[in-house]
Amino acid sequence: MRHMKPLLAIFVLALTASALPVLSATCALDGGPAATLLLPYFEVDLGNASGRTTLFSVNNAGSRAVIAHVVLWTDVAVPTLAFDVYLTGYDLQTINLRDVFQGRLPRTADAARDPGDLLSPRGELSRDDTFPGCAGLPPQALPADAVDDLRRAHAGLPLAKFSDKCAGLYFGQPMVVRGYATIDVVKDCTALRPGDSGYFGAAGVAGFDNVLWGDFFYVDPSGLFAQGESLVRLEADPARFGAGSATFYARYVNGSGADAREPLVRKWASRFINGGIFNAGTNLIVWRDGPWTHQPFPCTQSPAYPPGVPQAEKGLLIFDEQEHVYDATAPHPCPFECPPQAYPTPFPAAATLVAVGGASLPVPFNFGWLLTDLGVQKDGVDDPYAQAWVGQIDSADKRFSVGFDGTQLDSICPPGRCSQGQETAVGELCVFGPLEVGKPARFTVRPKGCFSSSCTQIHQAGCAVEDDGSELRLDALFCLQATTTGACTPDCSGGGFAQCSSGALQAGSYKAKLGGLSLSFTVPAAAGSCVGSAF
Repeated sequence: MRHMKPLLAIFVLALTASALPVLSATCALDGGPAATLLLPYFEVDLGNASGRTTLFSVNNAGSRAVIAHVVLWTDVAVPTLAFDVYLTGYDLQTINLRDVFQGRLPRTADAARDPGDLLSPRGELSRDDTFPGCAGLPPQALPADAVDDLRRAHAGLPLAKFSDKCAGLYFGQPMVVRGYATIDVVKDCTALRPGDSGYFGAAGVAGFDNVLWGDFFYVDPSGLFAQGESLVRLEADPARFGAGSATFYARYVNGSGADAREPLVRKWASRFINGGIFNAGTNLIVWRDGPWTHQPFPCTQSPAYPPGVPQAEKGLLIFDEQEHVYDATAPHPCPFECPPQAYPTPFPAAATLVAVGGASLPVPFNFGWLLTDLGVQKDGVDDPYAQAWVGQIDSADKRFSVGFDGTQLDSICPPGRCSQGQETAVGELCVFGPLEVGKPARFTVRPKGCFSSSCTQIHQAGCAVEDDGSELRLDALFCLQATTTGACTPDCSGGGFAQCSSGALQAGSYKAKLGGLSLSFTVPAAAGSCVGSAF
């Protein structure tokens, strides 16, 4: 026994020496700790205290204290509530969303606000730090009117503060709330959300430490049901993702890559089992990033949908176990029976739980698998930022259930920047006029070269702006490909163009830089200007 203390000291030393999490491979969606976690779907039945609820944990994989910033979103990607969770080193915090929708936020606090270690105790191997901007910890209970607004937003009911508009889809269950959540590591406490100015970027509040991990559970005590999985983990790598990259928050950072989070994929494979011991069948959990407005919408029609919803999937193949296949997106006179009927849109919004074989996702087989392409196309061009996550739950009614992640079949994070076609150099950069104080500057970018409109396919044409005081850094990406070897019409309009905007500008002189192009302009100004040449 006299050797116990030296051995324990060696073990502790080894543990603390390896306390910094290992950075896993980006774009691999592996199980390592990350800078962002995604709870792809949650559901809480507020009308039944013993009914369905969702729990999730946020864990710190390092010895240094961190802040995890939680944002709740409705099922059509309207952000509603943001709050901070303070984690000491190696800390774990479990959150029951039933508590949150009753106004009770997790009570955590840093060292300055919790000197007695009553809320966030420090462990033997942990650090307990102070964050100057976290005077609001521990959080107070939400006011009654804020709780009511939160519930109505996630149940798809009209809100007075939104002029009786809706923020989520209504399924005829006014006491059932749905949505998803993101959890980001941040440098300080904040009320900002991912789409707000100042959240991402070199001076933003969002951090890049890959230290968060966690899991989630769907629990229904009255239905004798419980199932859990790992939270989706998205690593940050500022050296890997720059301007023009497809990233997880690409829509929120104007494609600038400022969030530096690895993106998810579009194509997924998942099994379904509707029979045998799994008599309750298979449910799919599907999260999608699409061209949502992220704003409340009129909810006078029934059903009420915001612009861009329902969003059809790009492809859906249904296989049985003998490789027979049904293409749900191809035109068919009768999907499974006559008279002819249109195949439904099973994954219409940002967060969905759908029963395989149900009315929203009919299948012609009891056992098989789905190949789902959740990409988005507009005017025949792929949305470069569309991405998704798919999981499945197989259930035996009131006996047991199992859950799995789907299998990713592609990546929107290729070694080169173009997932299809070839990258083409930028030729011309223009700024629109008039340029007004307090308004953004609007830019147009064109590729270099003459591309015939009859035999050029545009796979991607986009640009992004990152503000840095008087200097605006732009990036653009044109992915083009010839579509025929025959004669092409003698025009040069097939290369397309890209448009993007800065943030609001104050009066002064500015310089926009894109590769070797440098464009100087002033605000205010009546007219715009251009540099370079497309031909």
